[in-house]
Amino acid sequence: MLVGDWAQQGAVGPGGAFSMLVEDRDNPAELVEPRRFQEAWERAASTGLRRGSPAAIDEYVRHGRVSAGDKDEVLVACYEGWRSDVVAGKASLMIAQDIETVAELNLLARAGRVAAGEVAESGLLLADGSVAGMGDIMAARKNDRRLQVPGNGCVRNRDRFVVSATNQDGSMTVRAIDGEREVFLPADYVAEHVELG
Repeated sequence: MLVGDWAQQGAVGPGGAFSMLVEDRDNPAELVEPRRFQEAWERAASTGLRRGSPAAIDEYVRHGRVSAGDKDEVLVACYEGWRSDVVAGKASLMIAQDIETVAELNLLARAGRVAAGEVAESGLLLADGSVAGMGDIMAARKNDRRLQVPGNGCVRNRDRFVVSATNQDGSMTVRAIDGEREVFLPADYVAEHVELG
């Protein structure tokens, strides 16, 4: 049995291959009652949003879940919400629709962390044009079996690390976010496949 969401946005399109499998079945099983929300209105609105219903957006607006502004205002609001969560010790993510906006949010986050003295201002130039220094969180963007993380296999796309050392040749040493395991990233990998995370 396959389990998934045919309407979920993926890299290829809505649902990817899963939507094709659902369309080819006569009577696919479907979860009809969402259970992940405490508020009844939000359960109904989430399924309406999934179907593309404009009325669902109205519900989110009516309950104060939508904020408006120009792009810069929205980016700053997103960053400030994230920063507030992080300062409070919460795990938090900023999510954007494209890599350019992700890069802008990363730059805002890094500038705030530099100003707070949490990361080094100087560092190495990364693939996305940003800079990462000691203490920064970075993300790997390519699997590389040559780069072994002790007890965790190789460096994989989307792995996140904390920069523990930067070197003049453009290489860096990073440690796993969840522990002390370290891995050395050569300069070519850093320049081509590392972004702020």
